[in-house]
Amino acid sequence: MYGALHLNAALASAATCRADDAADHLDEAGTIATRVGVNGRGFGNLYFGPDNVGIWRVSIAVELGDPGRARELARRVDPAQVPSTARQAMYWADLGRGMASERATRDQAVGALLRAEKIAPQRIRMNPFVRETVGDLMRRSRREAGGRELRGMAYRMGLGVG
Repeated sequence: MYGALHLNAALASAATCRADDAADHLDEAGTIATRVGVNGRGFGNLYFGPDNVGIWRVSIAVELGDPGRARELARRVDPAQVPSTARQAMYWADLGRGMASERATRDQAVGALLRAEKIAPQRIRMNPFVRETVGDLMRRSRREAGGRELRGMAYRMGLGVG
């Protein structure tokens, strides 16, 4: 529980633009996760462990507006080790959101978002941050440049497809 509370405090810090506080909370959560050393359901089905802390690190890097750091952190995480489809889907969704903000990685962003949708469509299609990202990608793309996959996702989300 202690480690999970630090993860939530890190997100709250990031949401209020306190990057140093977010880093401190993530570091403490990482220390506890190393001690726990397992990826499982854990207390209260919080899925607290090293890989879930890694998923949170990716999310918080995106929240802080640092997509390059999010991609770097994502290389060290194996979301499949966390036995929660919701957590796995959020890993791919947040990674996709981060990559969508950079022109060079927008195609990869669509792939990550599609992977998230495949894992947990009910969560991803209604997530306001993912919906906003898909809408932005659609607006940025030319008529055909968005690709069939992106248009299909936008359609499944009920977003206006031109």
